[in-house]
Amino acid sequence: MALMLDWRGTPITHRAYVLFPRKWGPSAHSTEMVEGVVQSFSLTGQITVDVLRTSRPRATGGTGRTRYAVPAHSVTVVPDPAGLRAGDSGDAAPPPAPRRLPQPRPLSS
Repeated sequence: MALMLDWRGTPITHRAYVLFPRKWGPSAHSTEMVEGVVQSFSLTGQITVDVLRTSRPRATGGTGRTRYAVPAHSVTVVPDPAGLRAGDSGDAAPPPAPRRLPQPRPLSS
């Protein structure tokens, strides 16, 4: 299978965190942003994304469907916020320790 790329040319990997727009409503004039995790790839250029959350509020409090097939060129691969993935326990790895810059030495006369 060929390497799949997002619209910016970033490689899409299994379990990558992605954002994509999705049309909805009776005439599909409304758009919501969907956040999710890539689960699988198809030979037709579609990726299957498990939905983590959407920008559209739902009366039931959920996100509606939990999985979408999306064209690879319509997603944006983004850094995974806080190291969380769908189905993980939620324990993120601790952030790296901050680096300290060396203090400048005073000039001697």
